[in-house]
Amino acid sequence: MVVFGLILGYSRRKYYLASLDETQGSVFEALERGLAHFGGAPKCLLVDNARVFVDDARPESFTWNQRFLELCGHYQMEPRACRVRRPQTKGKIERPFFYLEEQFIKGSSFADIDAMNAALARFGAEELDLLVHATTQERPVERFAEEAGQLVPVPTRRFVSSMEEVRQVSRDCLVSYGGSRYSVPHRYAGTRVWVRTALGVRLEVYDTQGERSATHALPAKKGQTVLDEGHYVGLPQQTPTTRVVLSAAFLARFPDQHAFLDGVVAPHRLAPATPLRAILELAALYPDEALRAAFATACGVTHVHARVRARGPGAGVGADGDANAAACGAGDRARGAGGAAPGRLSRDPKRRPRMSTEAEHLRGQLRTLGLRAMADVFEEEATKAAKSQTTYTAFLAKLIDEELAAKVDRSVNARLANARLPMRKTLEEFDFAFQPTVPAARVRELGELTFLSQATNILLVGPPGVGKTHVATALAVRTCMARKRVLFAHAPTLLDTLMAAQVANTLGRLLQTLRGQDLLVVDELGYTPMDPQRATLFFQLVSQKYAHSSIIVTTNVAFDQWGRIFGNDDVIASAILDRLLHFSEVIAIDGPSWRLRGKLGKGGTHA
Repeated sequence: MVVFGLILGYSRRKYYLASLDETQGSVFEALERGLAHFGGAPKCLLVDNARVFVDDARPESFTWNQRFLELCGHYQMEPRACRVRRPQTKGKIERPFFYLEEQFIKGSSFADIDAMNAALARFGAEELDLLVHATTQERPVERFAEEAGQLVPVPTRRFVSSMEEVRQVSRDCLVSYGGSRYSVPHRYAGTRVWVRTALGVRLEVYDTQGERSATHALPAKKGQTVLDEGHYVGLPQQTPTTRVVLSAAFLARFPDQHAFLDGVVAPHRLAPATPLRAILELAALYPDEALRAAFATACGVTHVHARVRARGPGAGVGADGDANAAACGAGDRARGAGGAAPGRLSRDPKRRPRMSTEAEHLRGQLRTLGLRAMADVFEEEATKAAKSQTTYTAFLAKLIDEELAAKVDRSVNARLANARLPMRKTLEEFDFAFQPTVPAARVRELGELTFLSQATNILLVGPPGVGKTHVATALAVRTCMARKRVLFAHAPTLLDTLMAAQVANTLGRLLQTLRGQDLLVVDELGYTPMDPQRATLFFQLVSQKYAHSSIIVTTNVAFDQWGRIFGNDDVIASAILDRLLHFSEVIAIDGPSWRLRGKLGKGGTHA
């Protein structure tokens, strides 16, 4: 067990969190909980040289951990490392642990890690916040009132690194991690998710947008399947498709049949789902008593097969010494109980056995080749072609058209996802009548994307709510549909990313990546003033993109006021404007706010 600590430099207010491990995920969990506890993030974060923060602590080759830099960028904190062998720096964080150990940990016992963290929270609120600090001679909670206003508000979404472990969700809504399987809501079946552990006791699953989709307690041993029944609510009931869920479904109905289940799985380790699925389908047709009798017969033989054969009642072992199929044995016993005619399985006439057909074989081959659209439509198209006497060439051309259209759709969807758009808007949705100052013909012409081939920039200038971001997003969507590379970024987030890259000595690589984007959208430039360092970084970005690829900028600040955006440096503001405006389209919008329509009252105005 380990306790992580976070201490604010001015007020000396403390936050502690216990964990069962010291992994990076647990450290980040403690850090994020601490920021949420304080209600904001400090502008500077001082850390020791642990491996979760620093890849190389040697002064001549100091390197931050990339995931830690991404976390700092997410919360807009500048990371700083403690100087090696400087006790004054580390003392601030290490000395309070002695007090914690003496006054809280010694002589205490806790039922589990959650109980300990609950007790730690009470200890912090009832004692540490109220204890007069030896250096400041004030109570931390009182001094915090002055400090709280200086903290940066934390984002609503938790941090999810681009380097988190990615898992594919199975068709049965399961992800694998650490030798066990965990359920996620059924809407994520077939998609990719991020996973990470928290405090050594939980597994957290996030979707690609950073939203937490599932949380599970880690099992005591590997090989477990951890299910949340709520994840399957609303899912159409049908026979499961993977061994893990098939086995769980079988044991849920027959909890005393572990031996029979092992006998079914053992000879079919490469493909155990087939016999298990057949057994569950029979379980829907026959009573439990008949099935249990068949299981007992099957357990006395060497192998259990899934092939369904017509046999007389009571025949448990064939002439070759092998067992009947588990399904066959179940059927035989069921006939004895239900009085069906000997030698035939009493099946529902609507339930036909699955048979391998030529069409299924061809469909499997097409999917193996990655021609998924052709696999989905070829049977229907073949029927249409036969009725209309279409030529072979035309039939093949139709299938190829379907596959190409599907590939384009997948490519466009992937580009839209990678663009990180805050929303998907179109030019057709824009209300030009409500905003007459927007030149409709000019904007529609930009929608033809000729500006991309000329590396022309677009600057949208106007007050909040007039549609700048809508137009920028719509043009970004059009660019994605043209199968070009797009990245959308809010200006503060983009600048934090550039800062993190500079600290990590990867700025050059990041600038090259941004240069390679066919379109970079920088939204809300000017809402947050920059310090000189960020202004310089933005200048480097604009210089990299200049005459090479396009930038769209939305801003609420007139060009003659850009000096105050860039740290009151008119020189660098002029240099940035010079490069942005040289090849550019400027659209100035001065009209009512779409967000405030109908809310200001008759004759109302807004800033």
